[in-house]
Amino acid sequence: MTFRGSRLLGLILPPLLAGLWAAALGVEHVRGDMWFLGRFEATMTDLRIALRGERRPPDLVTIVAIDDDLARRDGGYPVSRATIARILEAIAQAKPKAIGIDMLLVDRGPEDGDKALAAALARFPTVIGTAAIFANSRQTLSAGEGILSNVPVADNFLLPLPRFAAASTLGVVNVAVDEVGTPRSVPMVFSDGQRVELSFPLRLAGIAEHVEPAVLRDGVRLGDRLVPTDLGHTLPLAFFGPHGTIRTIPATGVLDGIAGAALVDRIVIIGVTVTGSGDMYPSPFDTVMPGVEVMATGDLVDERPPARRAPRRGHDAPGALGEEHVAEPDGRVVLVGGPP
Repeated sequence: MTFRGSRLLGLILPPLLAGLWAAALGVEHVRGDMWFLGRFEATMTDLRIALRGERRPPDLVTIVAIDDDLARRDGGYPVSRATIARILEAIAQAKPKAIGIDMLLVDRGPEDGDKALAAALARFPTVIGTAAIFANSRQTLSAGEGILSNVPVADNFLLPLPRFAAASTLGVVNVAVDEVGTPRSVPMVFSDGQRVELSFPLRLAGIAEHVEPAVLRDGVRLGDRLVPTDLGHTLPLAFFGPHGTIRTIPATGVLDGIAGAALVDRIVIIGVTVTGSGDMYPSPFDTVMPGVEVMATGDLVDERPPARRAPRRGHDAPGALGEEHVAEPDGRVVLVGGPP
């Protein structure tokens, strides 16, 4: 090789190798497989949020907190199902857009309380929580291609008692967290290989807008509105501020009839903020944020980190198969227009 050729190779080879390395990293990151890039992305997201500072959240959602005061009034925690029923009835009288209960109602309680709550759920359209259960600490993602590629695949779902499930709509309350436990996104779709369940925020939005959610290739559709999602149909979270930034009112105020104005035409989420309840997460703003506020952020998010979109092949172009998953009124999600 001549000196000129060697010099030319020395000029071309480094940028070529750098380009190949960058391309490989990019492909793996799009697939969600580069954990260290994910950690870097989370750090940069936190920095961007810190520089942006706190923001006033939209006025759409109100949290009704089952807090320490209610626990003391009710004689301890967990509060009785009869009390939850009375909270639900008081909220419904204010005519909200939608009501959600961010709780797992999986155990039997006293019969009178369970009966009262089931009756209240039957009278008022309500979303109640269910949980996707994973054998490992990390969520498994579905393989393959299509609308449901890369969605979390659970071993099973932890469902509410049948009498509660039959009287309400189910929504999955799992969130995706990073290595230190900070919620980074809310998966909109879950599967256990046999059935598909939609997320708690998506179900609430569907009820609020009087539409059945549809899962498309690049997002979820609520009537005429398309909400773009990240890889695996996740909705990135951008927190508005520390705990309490989203309007939160005590359940005692609801029961005492002094909080009606904060409920009218809102999406109202009942959730637990009792000290030591365990449903708490760190956030970019503070070390403790109740899970119900994370769910509310999932409903309100309007400034999201850049979404990763999986590369398409020709036969995966939009409309090529005419597939979409549509949520039926009974909670099933069915494939429309695609192969059987």
